[in-house]
Amino acid sequence: MESLLFDHIENLQKNRTTWRLKVRVTRIWETISPENGSIRGYNLILLDDDNSHVHAYVFSDNWKVIGKDVVEGHVYRFENYTVRDTVGKLKPVSTNLCIRLLGSTIIQRVKDDGMIPHYKFEFMDLGDLEEETKHLGENENPEFAANLIGVIDKYEKVNRISTKYGPRDVVRFMLTDGRVSHKVSIWGELAIATNEAFIKAEEKPIITIVTSTKLSTFRETVQIGSLPSSKVYINLNIETVIEKGFKSPENPEKMSTKNAIIPSIERLSLKDLNDSCSTLSVKKKVCCTFKILKIEDVDNWWYYSCYKFKADVQKEGKRFRCENCKKNWTFAEKRFRLIVLAEDSTLTTNIILMDRVVKRLAGNTATHYLNKKDVRAEDIHIPDILNEIVHKELTVSIEINEANVIEDINLYEAVDLLDSSVASESCHLFDSPDSAKSVTKKPKTHA
Repeated sequence: MESLLFDHIENLQKNRTTWRLKVRVTRIWETISPENGSIRGYNLILLDDDNSHVHAYVFSDNWKVIGKDVVEGHVYRFENYTVRDTVGKLKPVSTNLCIRLLGSTIIQRVKDDGMIPHYKFEFMDLGDLEEETKHLGENENPEFAANLIGVIDKYEKVNRISTKYGPRDVVRFMLTDGRVSHKVSIWGELAIATNEAFIKAEEKPIITIVTSTKLSTFRETVQIGSLPSSKVYINLNIETVIEKGFKSPENPEKMSTKNAIIPSIERLSLKDLNDSCSTLSVKKKVCCTFKILKIEDVDNWWYYSCYKFKADVQKEGKRFRCENCKKNWTFAEKRFRLIVLAEDSTLTTNIILMDRVVKRLAGNTATHYLNKKDVRAEDIHIPDILNEIVHKELTVSIEINEANVIEDINLYEAVDLLDSSVASESCHLFDSPDSAKSVTKKPKTHA
C-alpha cells in the first residue's frame, strides 16, 4: 500500500503548488537558444495511470539541481511545482495547462507497478492534414504539433545538405495510410537515429510513429517536418501498430492492485449517497463499500474513448469522431466501463465501474483482453476474469458528476479502487440515522 496520496493530471489547477504526481516520463528534449546554441531549458512529457499527460518545463539551472538524473521511460514522484496556462503554438500535447518545475521541486524515482502506460499518442488522421493546413497563413504555425502514424514509403537514406542554418542531416520519406500520402522530412540528430532504426527494422511493412511534427504547405502540397520535440518510433509494439496488422503483443505487463491510492474522503453508505447526492458538489469524491451481485450488461464492458476527454467517440468508417473536441482520430483508446448491481446493508443499486477500477481488478488493460483472440473487437465477450468479481466486496472512490447533482440521476461512477483493509481508517465514517435496509432502487437514467 502506498503511503502517499497522488493527484491526477486531469485535476491540475493553477491555484496551488502542493500537487503530488506519480508519472512516467515519456519524452525529454532540450530547448536550445537560437542566439548562441546554449541549452535554455528542458521539456518533459509526464503520463499518469489514467492515461492523461501534460507538458512540463524547467530552466537549465534548476534542472541541474532537481532532475539531471531523470531517465526517459522511468516512473517518478513529482512534488512542488507551479501550474500555468499553456501559451504559444506547436504545443506538444493537447492540454490547456502545463507545469513549470522549480528549484525546490522534488523528483524521486519510484517503483514501476505497471499501471502507467509507456506511451500516449494523440494521432491526427493523415486524410485531415490538407484541410488542417488550409487554415494556416504564411509562416503561421498550428496550435498543436501533430502526432502521425503510417507506413514508410519511398524512403531516402540520410543525406547532408546545405541550409540557411549551415550543413544539416536530413531523412525524407512518404508517410501513407493506404489512402493518402504526405512527404516527411526529419532533421538533425533525429535523422541519423531514424536512419539507423530504419536499417535495423526486420518486420515489413515498416510502420512509423512521428511525434510533434510541424505541418506546412509548399506549392499546395502538405509538408511534414520535425521539431526539437519530435521523436520517431519504428515498429513500436503498441496497440495502434498491432491494429495495422504488424505484430501481436508480447508479454503484456501485469497490472498490480497493491498500489491503489487511498484518499482521505468521506465514507458513505449507498443509501446516504443516494439521499444526499443532489447536495454534493460536482467532482466531489466519496468512499463506498459494497458487494457486487451481478454484472448488468455483459456485452458492453468496454468503449472507444477520446484521447483527450475520455468520453465516448463514434466510429465512422476507419475514423473516430469526438463531439467534445470536434476532431477525427485515426485510433481511439479502448477503456473498461462495467455496469454492476451493487449492494450494501442499506441499498441495492447500479454502479458504473470505470476504467481505472476495472483495470486494477482485471490486472490488465481492456486492449490486452481485446487482443487475446483473433476476432473482431466487437465480437469479444466479457473476459472470464471480470466474471470472477461477482459476489466480491469492493471499496471504491465514487466521483459525483453533473448528472448526479443537477438532474438527480442515481447512477454513480466508481473512479478508483481502494484497499478495504485501510479504507475504514482513511475515510471518515458517516453514520446514517437510518441504517435499515432499503428496497432495491433502479437508477434514474437519461432519456
